[in-house]
Amino acid sequence: MAAYSFIDNINDFFSTGYFTEDFQKKVFDKSGYSQEGIKELCTRFSALRQQYNRYKQAVTSRYAREKDKERETFDFNSKLLECLGYYKATVKEQPAAILSLPIGENGAQQDVPVRIVCNRTDGSPQLYVMDIPTLVSASDDTDAETGFAELGLDRLVTHIFSLPEQEHPRYILMSSGNMVFFMDADKWERGAYLRFDIERLLVETTQSAMRNYFALFYLLVSREALAAIGDTPLMQQLEEESYKNAYAVTQDLKRGVVAAVEALANEAIWYIKHTPDNKFHDQDETDDNFETMMRDDCLVFIYRLLFIFYAESRPDLDILPINDQTYQRGYSLEMLRDLEQVNLITAEELNGYFFDHSIKRLFALILRGYNEDRVDASSMTASFRVRHIDSPLFSDTKLKVLVGVKFRNVVWQSIVCQLSLSQKQKGKPRGRIPIWASTSWVVCMRIFWLIVASMLKKIISRCILRVIWWKRICNLVLVVTCLRKMRY
Repeated sequence: MAAYSFIDNINDFFSTGYFTEDFQKKVFDKSGYSQEGIKELCTRFSALRQQYNRYKQAVTSRYAREKDKERETFDFNSKLLECLGYYKATVKEQPAAILSLPIGENGAQQDVPVRIVCNRTDGSPQLYVMDIPTLVSASDDTDAETGFAELGLDRLVTHIFSLPEQEHPRYILMSSGNMVFFMDADKWERGAYLRFDIERLLVETTQSAMRNYFALFYLLVSREALAAIGDTPLMQQLEEESYKNAYAVTQDLKRGVVAAVEALANEAIWYIKHTPDNKFHDQDETDDNFETMMRDDCLVFIYRLLFIFYAESRPDLDILPINDQTYQRGYSLEMLRDLEQVNLITAEELNGYFFDHSIKRLFALILRGYNEDRVDASSMTASFRVRHIDSPLFSDTKLKVLVGVKFRNVVWQSIVCQLSLSQKQKGKPRGRIPIWASTSWVVCMRIFWLIVASMLKKIISRCILRVIWWKRICNLVLVVTCLRKMRY
């Protein structure tokens, strides 16, 4: 998110719908601080910019030895921790704890110092604060995430959180001088954590509009936020709010999927009954076999749309060229989303097939691919490339009933709304479901499997083990497999 570029919300530590443009306001409101209190928090960091510049100059010097870098990093971390309300430390002191973990070569035990341990009232650890080697580089292209893995910190964190329940902390805070990493035991298993870029924070807060980012940083990782004595830590309150938001968003999507399937089925029956040449024109729509085929085909269409929503929201995966203007304006599902709440007034607008033509053209584009052999963009007339999906998901040969069936604009618009917008609420406008934009692979998987769980629940509740349900689940697995192939 551009508004808080010093924060990396890795694998949706905070749900996408919670970590939005107003995230700072949510944190400030939950903290209970007044405007004056927020300003006072910012003053804690008044000297940090100058201290960081000296630190960076020292560790990037060509004459700096490893032990010099270690010393400088420890000293700067001390200043940073003082700003965050942990303690005042200017000299190297004994660690609060030493962990013996199997992180050495071939699983050998290795001592790992913990600088600060904050305990709960029962004596079990709530928070570990740890120093890690500096990730500051003389070049400007340092990859902090790669550095985190290269230092073996992911293994270290996993081993710490794998300690017996009374021995492992709820939170871990690691500082490398220019980067701060924050991990929660409950979210680490899915690879979710927060990464704070201190240098970027110091640059952004030179602008008056972003001055309060210091207070935001404090309220996320300070001692007060993570290990307050006698109160529920602020971070825990924020995570609970984030969970509630994610649950509400997912419920909106589940209801949207159900409504979209119903709309497709009803419109398909209407079209078939008004098309004498269709082979199902005289079909009894209450027939069990016909219902089965209709539901399966409608679900395939929904799976296709969910796949495209995800692919277009993640340009970094290079599944669909959403950043290309020709694709955006002429092919994309995003283009139709811009029309999702436009009033269709005339009979031609309501009953036309512009949406149908556009969506099915996109399906065909994904199935067959486009311009896949392009090597040099400057040598080609076409402006974009789409790799074909090697999967039957987008092939109409697998459809039983919907081959040749067209859906009117008013129906497709309703379906796009159901999958894109929150449910209608009295007195509130419908907003975009914030589940696709910046959604991680982990969250996308959770959405798909949540629909699977919903299907299984219906199987159990009705005590019917019918092939139709397993077909739907297999189709859903096919969607996930497609995404996995495109990702890797």
